[in-house]
Amino acid sequence: NVGPSRGGRVTAVAGHPAHPFTFYLGSTGGGVWKTEDYGTTWRPISDGYFETGSIGSIRVAPSDSEIVYVGTGSDGLRSNVIVGRGVYRSDNAGRTWDRVGLVEMGQITSVEVHPTNPDVAYAAALGNPWGKSPQRGVYRTRDGGR
Repeated sequence: NVGPSRGGRVTAVAGHPAHPFTFYLGSTGGGVWKTEDYGTTWRPISDGYFETGSIGSIRVAPSDSEIVYVGTGSDGLRSNVIVGRGVYRSDNAGRTWDRVGLVEMGQITSVEVHPTNPDVAYAAALGNPWGKSPQRGVYRTRDGGR
């Protein structure tokens, strides 16, 4: 058995070229997990920090492998969709997390981080997945969401 044993389908995976043995995995309802041994063992790293276990996107900053962004809310619209509760950021490779915004956006389907400035990030928000949503769109932060 490889990988986390709870959480439903995998919705996001991220890594960083500087650490080829480390990966982050997000799932429909199981939160964020991390491996530092090529996937042999996994441990949950979002428990106690995230308001939801539903993950839509994970990105490690290209210029700083310690900075990780997570968009909550599953991006795959199926019968077991769990609405997200914003974007989270870790400045220490997932040891601790802060929610940095977009709490009412529903599904954060993608997060992208600037290649040289980890405080500049973009998030694609679906909003209400079942109808019109004034929150739907692409959002930018220039200060890491602070």
